[in-house]
Amino acid sequence: MNRANETTLGISGVVCSSAMLLLGFFTLWLDGSGWAITIAAFFGLIFGLTAVYSIKENKKTKLAGILFIAGAVFTGIISYGAGFLPAILYLLAGMISLERIRDRSSESSADNDLERSRDRSSESSVDNDLERSRDRSSESSVDNDLERSRDRSSESSVDNDLESSPKSNSDISLETSSKGKLSNDLKSSSDIKLKTKPKALVPIKTKHVNILFVFFVPSGGVETLNRQRSHAFKKKNINCHFLYYRKERELINDHHAPTFITNDDEVIKRILAKGKYEAIVITSDYLALARFRNLGYKGKLILEVQGYGAKDFARSELEKAVPYVTKYGNGLLNPKTPHIMQIFNELFLEIPKFSFNNSFDTKTFSYQPQSKILQPIVGWTGRIEYNKNWKEFLQIGHHLIHDYNPEIQLYMFEDPSFSTPKDREEFFQLIGRLNLIDNITVFANAPHQSMAEYFSIIGDSGGFLCSTSRVEGAPYSILEAISCRCPVLTTDSDGVRSSIIHNQTGKYYTIGNIPEALQQAKELIENQPLREHIISTAIIHLKSNFTPEQYSLHFSEMLISLGIEI
Repeated sequence: MNRANETTLGISGVVCSSAMLLLGFFTLWLDGSGWAITIAAFFGLIFGLTAVYSIKENKKTKLAGILFIAGAVFTGIISYGAGFLPAILYLLAGMISLERIRDRSSESSADNDLERSRDRSSESSVDNDLERSRDRSSESSVDNDLERSRDRSSESSVDNDLESSPKSNSDISLETSSKGKLSNDLKSSSDIKLKTKPKALVPIKTKHVNILFVFFVPSGGVETLNRQRSHAFKKKNINCHFLYYRKERELINDHHAPTFITNDDEVIKRILAKGKYEAIVITSDYLALARFRNLGYKGKLILEVQGYGAKDFARSELEKAVPYVTKYGNGLLNPKTPHIMQIFNELFLEIPKFSFNNSFDTKTFSYQPQSKILQPIVGWTGRIEYNKNWKEFLQIGHHLIHDYNPEIQLYMFEDPSFSTPKDREEFFQLIGRLNLIDNITVFANAPHQSMAEYFSIIGDSGGFLCSTSRVEGAPYSILEAISCRCPVLTTDSDGVRSSIIHNQTGKYYTIGNIPEALQQAKELIENQPLREHIISTAIIHLKSNFTPEQYSLHFSEMLISLGIEI
């Protein structure tokens, strides 16, 4: 409805009230009088602005009329008639606004016409969708072929399936799961498969957002984080897709979402075209910011840093990242890691920065009662490389076994694909020199779903998880152990501070200080009241600060602040 008359009168009243307010301030300054004019003009201005806003938004017409008339009364009476001009303008605007209420029947008719127009538009859209669905048969054929090719490698499957559908590159969509399956789940959520007549369909008003998460390999904490993200966003309107450049092992844990493994630019370009991603979150690989822009991607690019290892190396890498983030990036993300946050603030003054805890779902990964093992077990997770400080763990284990309790067992969970032959040779040599062969078990690439059982066994045995890392971003192994009632002894590796509070949710020891580590370890094993306090407090802390709901809320707020509608 055209509301130009009352809008013009209201704006004129606002202008006059503003001038009247200035006059009041001037007289106050001049001789101390003019309080009535100032107060009347102030209230008139407030009422006028509020009413004009309601009129401009084409809603709350009755409220706008009342506000205009109230503004007229305040401006005219309190000012003892000095504000007669804005009062008259407000009065006329209020009367016209209230007069509009009588014409609701015409507005209702117009609304009905608009609703019928929307229905016709929806039917037209559905007709177009039906027209496009005639070409889907070839894509369905590709799906069947992909389902039969379960054991092919992901990158090879991508290339073969791309060649098998020459009609349209944009129809290519591929997914790998832990079973090696490929499927075309990359279809846009706006595509509608029709099983009823077009008129029976109700238009979907909810907007779904596609986000692509990119990392080097499907392994370690980032892979765990991605699977947690996939779960966390199920109740949000966020569709997760995952891209890894390569895989170092055959086992790929199920992400329950489209997962791609390729480092081929042409394949990635087609994935981007099909996915229509509103944002891409790239973990660690800052060079990919330029790469994705060169592949034609125009959406939001967010560089995520879960950890770069040693602090000096992290600073060096992020200094190199500055020109890429500045030119191609739209935001920076990290899980509240203190040293990363500090570097972000120093190097990236103009780039939006976001920091919030990672997601952890205690409903899907939690304590599982197992047959109790009588001897205490000390666990360790990581890679056989410098930053994980595996030598110190073996030293701690050696002293616990040979100086404290010869029945203690050491469980080490590692991924051999991330260690060099030299490191592995040194690893096994040190095990022999420290006489640990009869007390140590090394688990290579243990399936993630089995880790809940192992952590539960370690906790029930009276042992603990020992983290010896030099620097960590936000280690998932500590959260997983806590969720399974397995207490944690750790170095202050920076990223653990969000999860470990000394003698409350876990224990710290000073890196390199073996006697202190032994003292804290013995206390965890022997002091049962403290042990139970740490276990129960840690679980409460985990459930209060790392929930999927909190993570999805923070992530949604980040997207909105970057201009993405959800």
